[in-house]
Parts: sequence; C-alpha cells; structure tokens
Amino acid sequence: MAEKIYIGVSGGVDSAVAALLLKEQGFSVTGVTMRLFCDGEPTPAADNTTDDITPDIRDARAVAERLGIPHLVCRLEKTFCDKVVDDFIRT
Repeated sequence: MAEKIYIGVSGGVDSAVAALLLKEQGFSVTGVTMRLFCDGEPTPAADNTTDDITPDIRDARAVAERLGIPHLVCRLEKTFCDKVVDDFIRT
C-alpha cells in the first residue's frame, strides 16, 4: 500500500506540479484546500459535495480532478476568524 500524502492544493501551478511529482513517485496523494473566508456569518461545516464553493476552490478541485487525485475542502472560516482575524483586530 502506498504511503498517504495530503498536500495543499490552490489551483495554481506550484501545488499542481508538487502533487503530480508525488503521485509519480508512487504516493497516494489527496489534495486539500482550506476555506478561510469569514466575511459575514461563518458558513457551517459541510461535506465536499456542496455547491457553496469559491472560484479558487473550484480551480483547486479542477486541478485535483485533472491529476486524478481526491480533493478535500477544510471548512475553517470560523476558526480562522476567531484565531487569526479577530486576534489581529484586537491587537
């Protein structure tokens, strides 16, 4: 069984090439994209079949599809707002 690798996929060339190289080396590669936007109410966690995705997530998903690897979206809006944005504003 191939060693599993989770790699950040943005939809850009760098992450696509990195994922492809790992796949070519025999790793079981899964692309991961973090959803961090927190304007307005945070979106509740949802599965990866949701249509509520941003253009950059759509691009990342298309790259993963083209490479033949699974793609996950980590819904981190609330955590990002609480731990990064709000803290930045407070300080």
